[in-house]
Amino acid sequence: MSSRFVVINGVWIQDDWRCGITSVYAPFGLTDQRLRDLKGFLKGWNANLFGNVDRHIQDVTKNIEEIDCADPTSGELQQLLVKKRELQADL
Repeated sequence: MSSRFVVINGVWIQDDWRCGITSVYAPFGLTDQRLRDLKGFLKGWNANLFGNVDRHIQDVTKNIEEIDCADPTSGELQQLLVKKRELQADL
């Protein structure tokens, strides 16, 4: 017999000694719950690390449009161009 099954904590583990391969067969409910937990964790991590990306893009785009509509004869043109470059780099 080339492989054997062992049950540990309700999880079937197949060990093939010839290839050194171990396969794990977990009950669907157990795997399903672990994936749901992982999904929740990743959503929280993403929100904490990156925030609301769509809202950020909208805000930056709005600021760039305001700079584009600004009066170029106001004397602040150089400052506006620098701010616009910074905002574009932020996207």
